[in-house]
Amino acid sequence: VMLNRGGGTSGQGIAQGIHKRRGTVRAGGGVFGRALPQYIQQKELFIEDGVVSGGQGNTASGDYASVSGGQSNTANGNYSAVTGGHFNTTSGRYASIAGGQTNTANDNYTVISGGQNNTAYGTHAVVSGGQSNTTDAPWSVVSGGQNNTAEGLYSVVSGGRGNTAVGEGSTVGGGDDNLAEGVASSVYGGQENIASGTGAVILAGNDNTASGGFAVVTGGTAHSAVGNFSVVVGGLTNTALGTSSVVLGGQSNTATNPIEVTP
Repeated sequence: VMLNRGGGTSGQGIAQGIHKRRGTVRAGGGVFGRALPQYIQQKELFIEDGVVSGGQGNTASGDYASVSGGQSNTANGNYSAVTGGHFNTTSGRYASIAGGQTNTANDNYTVISGGQNNTAYGTHAVVSGGQSNTTDAPWSVVSGGQNNTAEGLYSVVSGGRGNTAVGEGSTVGGGDDNLAEGVASSVYGGQENIASGTGAVILAGNDNTASGGFAVVTGGTAHSAVGNFSVVVGGLTNTALGTSSVVLGGQSNTATNPIEVTP
């Protein structure tokens, strides 16, 4: 609704009518040029519609929201913005989508830079691109890749496919189907690795598990670093059970005792 105040009606009467509606109010010249703005200011009636500056079939329904271009984009959140692309939606306050297709920024201050079918939940969460990626916690980040999820507070997935960062401050640096579950745990590449211990680290390889606190696996296949501060360095199906135990390669080796090195 856009009302331009003119002569013939008192400013207060017009403002009372405006107060019941949503729209952009413009005060212009006329007999009652001073009465209406003063009345509006006293009632704190400051209403601004969203702005669509280009494209086709776009909607800016949030207060001060904007859609700059593209097609069938929607800015629902107050102060949110969609710059371009197709079928993108911002729902959170101050949320933004720069482009891409069918992306959704659902929470306050969330950002999606591009890509397709990406979703940003969690305040200040960011999806930089890729396809079908999801953030689901405050300050979480997915940089790219496909079907990746950052669920933990401050968690990060840098890329790859099917990776999940669950623990607070956890990181998955790529690869396929990796899981960083422990607090501050990390998986850097490889496939189907699981870092579940606090501060645990897996550096590539396949089917490796680091479940001990600050345990480390540095590649290889089907290793388990179970003890706190335990280390497995390459090889096949090795296990470090003891605290601070180490397995230096080989196959089917087990370090059971604390501070034991095998072989």
